[in-house]
Amino acid sequence: MEPGERQSGAATDTELITQIRAGNGVALETLLRTYGPALLRYADRFLRSQDRAQEVVQDVFLQIWKDREALSITQDLGAYLFWKTRNLALNASRADHLASARDRRWVETSGSVV
Repeated sequence: MEPGERQSGAATDTELITQIRAGNGVALETLLRTYGPALLRYADRFLRSQDRAQEVVQDVFLQIWKDREALSITQDLGAYLFWKTRNLALNASRADHLASARDRRWVETSGSVV
């Protein structure tokens, strides 16, 4: 099933958001099952790491759950999820590059101290 597609009788994106706002964890799981695989592939394109991509996608859905009462997605839910995934993936990529550079500097300076 592709993102946004629903089985017969399944809730629409708007209904899922309404249910999530009301604290329905099953609706969040449905959203994750529907969009999760495509978001993982998308995040992996930025991060080149399945583990990091999975962390990013988990963070996307965790933030949705934490902010559920104030959630106001009025446009295309899929577009919102991909936008949020992209932003978190880019932030994670920057953080990874900074950490790597910091580690290299530490190794270079600690090697000369001894």
